[in-house]
Amino acid sequence: MYDKVYANGPTGTELADLSRNLREYSSSRGGTSLSQSIVEGKLGVDFITYLDSDDYKFQEDRWVDAFRAAAREVVTQGREISMVLTNAPYFRKSRFFPPAIVDVLGEYSPKAVITFIEEGHVAWARIRRREERHKSRSVFRLKDMFTWRSVSIMHAATIARHLRVPHYIFPVKQPASDLYRLLSEIRPMVYLSFPITHIREDERAVREINEFRAYMHRRFCSFDPLLADDRVPQHVYRRGGGRGEERGTSDLIRIEEDDKWPFPTGDDLRPLVGDHVILNTVREPVYPMEIPIDQVREVAESTDEPSEIDKNILYRDVMFVLQSDAVVAYRPYYKGMLSVGSYFEMSYAVNVAKKRVLVYWDRGEDGDPLSTPFMGFGTFFNDMDRLLEELERTEQKVPKQ
Repeated sequence: MYDKVYANGPTGTELADLSRNLREYSSSRGGTSLSQSIVEGKLGVDFITYLDSDDYKFQEDRWVDAFRAAAREVVTQGREISMVLTNAPYFRKSRFFPPAIVDVLGEYSPKAVITFIEEGHVAWARIRRREERHKSRSVFRLKDMFTWRSVSIMHAATIARHLRVPHYIFPVKQPASDLYRLLSEIRPMVYLSFPITHIREDERAVREINEFRAYMHRRFCSFDPLLADDRVPQHVYRRGGGRGEERGTSDLIRIEEDDKWPFPTGDDLRPLVGDHVILNTVREPVYPMEIPIDQVREVAESTDEPSEIDKNILYRDVMFVLQSDAVVAYRPYYKGMLSVGSYFEMSYAVNVAKKRVLVYWDRGEDGDPLSTPFMGFGTFFNDMDRLLEELERTEQKVPKQ
């Protein structure tokens, strides 16, 4: 069990909602007790004034005092797990602040550090909707959301490295059960690898893979690439600008909720943070959203290298593999069609990350794995129950402290 946790995530990740949903899930199970506190609630100053200040020492000192107050609050409650959450580092006037203040964080002695992430377009839409209602001068381009995420990850990774504790990247769309298991249960942590791009329009394949995803989320802490589905704006853009033309405009891309890959429903699979924005205590859906086409083009296309979206996805998925105990690949050669993403992830896991790879392969529809490029990339199973029995025996590499 990680008894103390430091967690950060860019503005838009709805940390208050996440905190409440995790606490409710834990309570419903009658399990581990939690205490949580959000640093921004302890700043003791108007937040917009704080962000706008050019007194950098004031900003740093305020944050340090707020962090210490939040840490004291959770520790004195004496719960089994305490968690301090923050949106730091902040992004204002083209700069990030405050720096990673490792000595102050070390006073709290966290046993794990977590960076919560959200799809870039959803975070962008949340901030935009808030700004329409409450003017705070928080105006960002879609590209800024990816930059902010990268800096947040670097901020947390720096802290974790200096404190010699694990660092996890965790999508807020994952079920509360995944985070609960990460924090409190000694269970293998699993990266889910499966075909995505070339079967997105195949309803049968989507249903089948969703059944696999739901099953894995119900049994393990499973890191799922589709629960941070950054490619949605790119798909809509590449198929012709989405639904903007229906509105008589060509300078906006309209994204609907059904443009994203669906996730199985069920109370036990509800995300930590849903596709909504909270305005004056009222939850409003973020879909449909309209994004200026130039902002989507900026991250979705490139002439001589991968797009900004694709580069972010590659980094994120590699980090998911590295922080997992094993990779479970589901039909990476679906009906004889090569999944380039699964191929890369399996190869990386075996040859770079040195992780165990277990592969479910339908020999009836997918053929003989030994005659494909996947030969030698893992242990193959034609029976999912046998694969799961083997996975249960996988040793957790990072013991809970």
